[in-house]
Amino acid sequence: EKIASSQKRTLESYNEEEEDITARFLENIKRDFEEIKSESHKIETQIFRRKGPKPEENRLGADFAIILEINNKKDYIKKYFLAQSKKCKSKSKLRFDKLLVSQCEKMMSTTSDSFVFVYTKRGIFVKSALNKVLTFKKVRDFFVDFVNCFIGEIHCCDEYRCWRHFPHHPFFHMDADNLSNKIH
Repeated sequence: EKIASSQKRTLESYNEEEEDITARFLENIKRDFEEIKSESHKIETQIFRRKGPKPEENRLGADFAIILEINNKKDYIKKYFLAQSKKCKSKSKLRFDKLLVSQCEKMMSTTSDSFVFVYTKRGIFVKSALNKVLTFKKVRDFFVDFVNCFIGEIHCCDEYRCWRHFPHHPFFHMDADNLSNKIH
C-alpha cells in the first residue's frame, strides 16, 4: 500500500525530467517507510552522481540504490539492489540500446540484484537487468519481493553495518570475484 502511494505521488509530476522523477520516487519511498515506524525495518536510498569528478553512475551503471535493513531479535540483514531508471511512454517502448546494455552490464558486475525501473504515465515497472526479454513486474510487487527477501544482495552480519557510507564502501572497489568471496 505504501509503495502504491509512493508511485501515485511520484507520477503526479510525470512531465519532469527522469532525474527529478527518480529523486521524488526515492523521497516518497523513504517517507512512506518512515511512517511505518518499525524498529525492525529501515530503508535508505542513494542517488548516484551523474556529473562531477568520478561520477558514480559511470562506474556502477546505476542511477540509484535502495538499502533495506532488517534488525529483529533473531536476525540482522542488510541488503540492497542497484537500479537504472528510464522514462518511457509505455513499458513496451523501453529499448535496450547500447547505453542501457552497458549500464546493465556495469550494474551486473557489482550484483545480480540489478534492475531497470521504467517510469510511465500508467505506473512504474521493474525489469531485471540480467536479461532484456524477462517480463516486467509492477513496482508494488517488486517491493513485496524485496521486503520478503526474494530480491536483494544480502549481508547478514554486523560487519556490514558500515554500509551507512554506501556506496563508498570498499566492496565497490573490488572486482566481482573478490566481492563474491568477501560476501560469502
